[in-house]
Amino acid sequence: MSARLPIVADHAVLRWLERVAGLDVEAVRMHLAGRAMTAVELGAISTTLDGVRLVIEGGTVVTVVRTKRRRARKARRTGGGGC
Repeated sequence: MSARLPIVADHAVLRWLERVAGLDVEAVRMHLAGRAMTAVELGAISTTLDGVRLVIEGGTVVTVVRTKRRRARKARRTGGGGC
């Protein structure tokens, strides 16, 4: 029987990126806040920037979602999937 890998929480991944990989999390936070400021001031629930949607709840950016769909794997492999 093979052992299962442990679950790694998002918080642990974030801290590893910050403390080991040297990612400046506060700089990323400030970048996102700056990009969302006008949308938040206007009371928007989301704003789309650079191919991603920033989802806003109560003036807080709560998640980031891709807006561009990836082509299906089969279409990439065969070169099909479009006109």
